[in-house]
Amino acid sequence: MATGMLAGMVLSVPCWLVAGLWLGMIEPMLQIMLGGMLAGMAGGMAAVRAAQSDIIGLLLLGLAWGAATAVATACADWALRRWSSECR
Repeated sequence: MATGMLAGMVLSVPCWLVAGLWLGMIEPMLQIMLGGMLAGMAGGMAAVRAAQSDIIGLLLLGLAWGAATAVATACADWALRRWSSECR
């Protein structure tokens, strides 16, 4: 699981570097790295129960967990920013 989490973080670096060109470095880094970590953990945990030939299924599982985490983090960020701007 730890190896999958590390691999997810390393593989997410190019994504947040590219996203950082448009959005700044901190905002996409937090969301994309968190998504990469959870995708790696989900893939690592599922790999224990899956056959070696089911690598595409593991890839899709990791992609789904990573995307869901990124969306959830973006929604939480939006809600917190909206709440803080209304309180001023």
